[in-house]
Amino acid sequence: MHLSIDSCVIVENVADKLSKRLYPIIKKMNDGWVVGRDNEVELDGRMVTISPDFQLIITSVSSKPNFGPEISEHIVLVNFELTEAAFDAQMMALIVQEIESELEGQQRIAKKDALDYIEEIRGTE
Repeated sequence: MHLSIDSCVIVENVADKLSKRLYPIIKKMNDGWVVGRDNEVELDGRMVTISPDFQLIITSVSSKPNFGPEISEHIVLVNFELTEAAFDAQMMALIVQEIESELEGQQRIAKKDALDYIEEIRGTE
């Protein structure tokens, strides 16, 4: 079995625990690849050659998956969970940014009008 160059495997909707059978692949990816040599790992009793460009993406239905220390030390967990409070904060930040932009424009116009008015007054004296 050979996972070819640029292969990407996506394991979706993993529950709270990840199969320890993936450990050899995860460990090999973390330890690094040896250039010019076959990068083989044993998977279910078979030797599998994995390309250095191989990618493994795992998605979980759990907000805090427990993959165990032997796997967790080799992976990076990214939590894409969106809470209502986080969504509200993001929306509020966008609204404030839009209002600030509008106010800055109004401020520039007011400053220009004030300077024009000062020059007009000086011109009439």
